[in-house]
Amino acid sequence: MKYYLGLCDNSTEQDCHDLAPFMKEVDKQEVMASSGHDPLTSLIKSRECSDVCYSIFWEKNLIGMCGVASINSYTGSPWMLGSDAFDNFKNKHKKHFYKACKQWVMDMNSKYPLLCNYVDKRNDTSIQWLRHLGFSFTRLIENYGYEGRPFWEFIRL
Repeated sequence: MKYYLGLCDNSTEQDCHDLAPFMKEVDKQEVMASSGHDPLTSLIKSRECSDVCYSIFWEKNLIGMCGVASINSYTGSPWMLGSDAFDNFKNKHKKHFYKACKQWVMDMNSKYPLLCNYVDKRNDTSIQWLRHLGFSFTRLIENYGYEGRPFWEFIRL
C-alpha cells in the first residue's frame, strides 16, 4: 500500500465545503491572486478538473486537499491547499509528511513525466517545500493571473 494513503482518502465535494472556511491565509491569497476565486470555488474547481484528488486527514480531521490535473498525456499540474492545522501537522511530523509527499510526487511523476504549475512569489513556505520535493523554478512571471502578481513557474521531470 502506498505510504501516503494512510493520510489520504478520495475527495468528495463535501470535503471542499468542510475545508474552505479553514483554508490558511496564504492559500486564500494565492487562489485569489491567480484565479479570482474564493476558497470554496477554488477547491470545487480544483477537485473537478483533477484526475487524482485526495483529501488529507490527521487524527480524523480534514486538514488539506491535493490533486493533479491532466494538461495532456505527459503533463500534469499538481496542487495542494490546506488549513492552519495542515501547517501544524507538517511542522510536527516533518519526516512522516515528507515521506508521504515524496512518494505521492514520484507516483504522479510516473503517470505524468512532466509536472508543472505556478506558485505565488509571496508563498515562501510552499516554494521551500517544492524545492525540497525536487521541483525546479524555471521562470518568474511578473504579471500572472487575476491580480497580476508575480508567480513562479515550477516543474519536475
